[in-house]
Amino acid sequence: MATAAVRDALQAEDLPEIDAIVSVETVTIDAGDRLRPVDMIWASALGELMLREGQRTPIDICRSADGTRWEIAGGGGHRLAGAQLVGIEHLKA
Repeated sequence: MATAAVRDALQAEDLPEIDAIVSVETVTIDAGDRLRPVDMIWASALGELMLREGQRTPIDICRSADGTRWEIAGGGGHRLAGAQLVGIEHLKA
């Protein structure tokens, strides 16, 4: 749960509520530094699955340091790569 200061900062930037699920263009999301590399075979399989059945689990994102893009903040690197491989233009985040 966010503190009041964090919530106020987010609202000042007209961002959605914390814990909100939004649709974000995949071209605006950077994978960032990862603890483990993306397995492109697994990412491709996830992308194909998302094409057939939709995205079940949103990715975790945060604003980039310069505020112009999004970055993966935890889980979602394989889903992002998979979506990009199969041409999915928006992800739930």
